Amino acid sequence: MDFLYYERLMYMIPLVIALIVITWYDFVKLKEKSILREKELRKRMRIQRILMFLSRSVIIILLVIALATPFMSIKQKLEGDRSLTILVDNSKSMEPYDNTGINNLKEELEKKLPVKLAYIGSGLRSNIGDGILVNLANNRNMLIATDGNNNDGTELGDVALFAADLNATLNVLDLDATVQDMSVVIEGPSKVLAESENEFKILVDSTIPLDQYRLRVLINDQEVLNKVTSGDETTFKQTFSEGYYKIEARVDNKDHFSENNVFYKAIHVVKKPKVLLVTGGASPLATVLEKLYDTEVIGTLEGVNPDKYYAVVLDDVSADSLSRDSIDRLSDFVGDGNGLVIVGGERSYEYGNYKGSLLSNLLPVKMGSAEKEPKPDLNAVILIDLSKGKEYTNLTMAKTRAYHLMDEFRLNDNVAVVAFADKYTVVSSMSKIMNKDMLEVKSKIAKLNEKDCMLKRTCSNIGGALDGVIDMLSGTNGRRYIFLLSDMDFGLGAGEIEYLSEEMKNEEIIIFPTLVFNFVVGDHFYKEIPPRLEINMIQFAEKTGGTAFFPKTYERMSFIFGKTEQEDNEEGVRNVVTYNAFHFITKDIEPSARIYGFNEVVPKSTARLLMTTTQGEPILTVGRHGLGRVAALSTDDGNSWSGQMFNQRNSNVISRIMNWAIGDPERKEDYIVNVDDTRVNKTTEIIVKSKKFPKAEGITFYKEEENIYTSKIDAGNIGFNEVLGIVYATNYDNEYQNLGVSGEIISITESSNGKIFKIHEIDEIVNHVIKSSERFDVVKRKMMWPFLAAGLIIFLVEVSIRRLIEQRQNG
Repeated sequence: MDFLYYERLMYMIPLVIALIVITWYDFVKLKEKSILREKELRKRMRIQRILMFLSRSVIIILLVIALATPFMSIKQKLEGDRSLTILVDNSKSMEPYDNTGINNLKEELEKKLPVKLAYIGSGLRSNIGDGILVNLANNRNMLIATDGNNNDGTELGDVALFAADLNATLNVLDLDATVQDMSVVIEGPSKVLAESENEFKILVDSTIPLDQYRLRVLINDQEVLNKVTSGDETTFKQTFSEGYYKIEARVDNKDHFSENNVFYKAIHVVKKPKVLLVTGGASPLATVLEKLYDTEVIGTLEGVNPDKYYAVVLDDVSADSLSRDSIDRLSDFVGDGNGLVIVGGERSYEYGNYKGSLLSNLLPVKMGSAEKEPKPDLNAVILIDLSKGKEYTNLTMAKTRAYHLMDEFRLNDNVAVVAFADKYTVVSSMSKIMNKDMLEVKSKIAKLNEKDCMLKRTCSNIGGALDGVIDMLSGTNGRRYIFLLSDMDFGLGAGEIEYLSEEMKNEEIIIFPTLVFNFVVGDHFYKEIPPRLEINMIQFAEKTGGTAFFPKTYERMSFIFGKTEQEDNEEGVRNVVTYNAFHFITKDIEPSARIYGFNEVVPKSTARLLMTTTQGEPILTVGRHGLGRVAALSTDDGNSWSGQMFNQRNSNVISRIMNWAIGDPERKEDYIVNVDDTRVNKTTEIIVKSKKFPKAEGITFYKEEENIYTSKIDAGNIGFNEVLGIVYATNYDNEYQNLGVSGEIISITESSNGKIFKIHEIDEIVNHVIKSSERFDVVKRKMMWPFLAAGLIIFLVEVSIRRLIEQRQNG
């Protein structure tokens, strides 16, 4: 039972006090006739007053409860709209699929349900999102015959939000492909460095899996790859000299669309950027840098002006060897947008007197190990998502993660546990962790159950939960962490997540989201996490300075607390692992290196920790200084401690670090023209950096900023085109690229509690529509009358008893 007006319950206090005064105060003084009679009278009156006080108190309490309007929330099942809207994608990419049975499907369904048929998309325009929005309505069931490859109009993620608001259910009709079609795409960098090895991927998609096909790759019309394969991904590596190159990938196969059997990619190969390496001698690091960049090696930075370089590398250099003038020049160099990489060793960091030096102001790390550094108080909230209805949600996994987290905290840490679905509940309030309380908190977590809620949009009300948690953490001293355990399916737009992230950032709260996710959902197996879920968790983490954890990398959360993930076999030997997999440097990289020594450093609060040892010691930390980028590699250059970091398998870590620090390898040039590859019937942007206003026939340029000019041009014919001496590629329309049912349409289907059906599953579709149309509503049933009736009955009983007593006394 709940109350509409809690504050009215306070009326009991003054009313009971008034009753006491009225009951026990003698308003009429009795004449004294005899002491005996007065004693008998007062005894009789005292008993009457006690009984009257008790009955009137109960009556007052019942009346005040009725005045506060008690109610009960009753869940009612409602028969909803059992109609079905079938949407048929009529765009070009649907031609290989057999949709001839849709009319028959409609006729069969109409025998059991009201059915409406509508068409969306046409030609090369797959505006699936727009088509769904036009047909959306409250509580509507929709069955969409589409491949889900949306190339125009409203994003499907936004459609999912609207569908959740309207409590609509989106289902997909999985049509069989009857015609073979293949598409080919080249993935890889468009701007690369001369004489460096570059990796490109050829991705092949098809409507019907092929046993084999022939793939050919040409560079400047010279064939570099010709093989028969059956895989959907082929990788090749290529080294270029300076200039422009045309890469062409072809699949030789007679299929439905010939347009998507060829893909073109233009490559601009720029000269190696100048890099300055300050080191005491030869090393594996010097070998790697000299191979990849125009590297100048010197022994001291004294008297050197670094402005002509794109990045400076200090290899095991002590702070004492750098004069104030050298550090000032280095600080200005980085602040102007250049790169700085500091490599460790026996003469740097804690061994090189970095602590308290001017050089330390540029670094993203402080000297000293995490264990030796005094840790400020930790105020943490474990936030558990209980929302039900998402098949890939795994509450058991979330509970297990929460148990492990409890074991990570120190005894003096302040920890709370909060669970949420449509609203949030405090499972355990903020208090210091004590051994005697640990089992009690874990027991409360174990008792948590999934929760149903009325509207899909509010099932995972992360906004309300975070607002409550932020209030809980505000005003606390020390570090403030939120550990979010969820499937990350919140039904929020990017703007709403941005707002919540900014709110946490302003309160200096760091959030560490962990995905709890079942990869098998019914008959569908997720090879990868749906992109929108990954985007949600990354956006929360990146904006607040935290790190996102996948199910397979959860154990690395121990690094946050400076605890060991696993013991290494040999004393002093460490394995290097990726801690943050979302940064440019570490994306898709998992090193296999063992190191035999490292420098003891601690990341600053504004820095990003990217790599650690398996025992949590920082190895690679990055940060910003002004407009520039600074990377701290806290192991050596491969001479003594970290030789495996510089072998062929792991040296891509070093090149990634350097490429990140360098940034745009042409930014110091006076004249640059950039033109992106594009698609037929589209436009592409030209960006020109020039001291003079650029001119080209038929092109109008606009000045964006000092020495920067832009314009847009038509894509031109499919193949390679040229403007201002720059080669760019124009490829087939997006409509022909992605074949088969897209993961995005599957994802939004599941987020709206929809399903994927085959065209013959008539009964299954009908049953699902009926089940989905069953809506539940919560009705507030007021409960005033029982209390009023009880009060009236007590009053009447009291009056009756008093009358009987008076009659006996008078009779």
